[in-house]
Amino acid sequence: MLRLLNLLHMNVGEKSEVLKAPLNALHVLARDGPSAAYICRREGALDQLVFLMGSQEDVDVRVKAATTLAFATDKRRENENSFLDLERACEVLVRILKEKQIPNLQYSAARALANVPEYYSELSWDPQSLQTLAILLLGIRSAESGESREQNEEMVHRVKVSTIFEGITACGANALQIAKYPGVLENMVRVLELTEDNPVQLQLPILSCASRIEVDNSKEEI
Repeated sequence: MLRLLNLLHMNVGEKSEVLKAPLNALHVLARDGPSAAYICRREGALDQLVFLMGSQEDVDVRVKAATTLAFATDKRRENENSFLDLERACEVLVRILKEKQIPNLQYSAARALANVPEYYSELSWDPQSLQTLAILLLGIRSAESGESREQNEEMVHRVKVSTIFEGITACGANALQIAKYPGVLENMVRVLELTEDNPVQLQLPILSCASRIEVDNSKEEI
């Protein structure tokens, strides 16, 4: 693992072909909890992945870096200082979140942002980010696609997106703010509809979010 991270660090500015071997290996290993935690602990590793997401032209490299980052940041709770430049990383993730052409990249950026709760307040004032998150909340792949692994991964990402909305409204002041943006509240309501595409683990954070919005709206009317 250390050797792979060192190889990635040494070649981070090189052409995509040079990066693919160590990045592909890290991408596979990051799905394992202990390996993801190791990547998260390694100084500068997350920042390098963010750099690759934002600077590479090769879509495959960007997606692999993004998904590796998404898995690694799942372990960030135990490694809060894992980013060397957290603000810069979040700025890149938000920019990538708004790229509509590559859903896998968007979902991975959203999942990584979900693991940075201290940035939720910033997201609450960004209409385009919230509207994009609301779209991702509904999912992109159809149930008929037959891609069970991809569907399962997308569901994990969707649940992570739902925690962003729950986290934003948890502080109270931002609950009504996110409801003002077109499409956000409507998509929350659609998630709460009882369908097989919206399981309970996805609905519960949104139910909590919607409840806070309703309470705050009632207070404002009084």
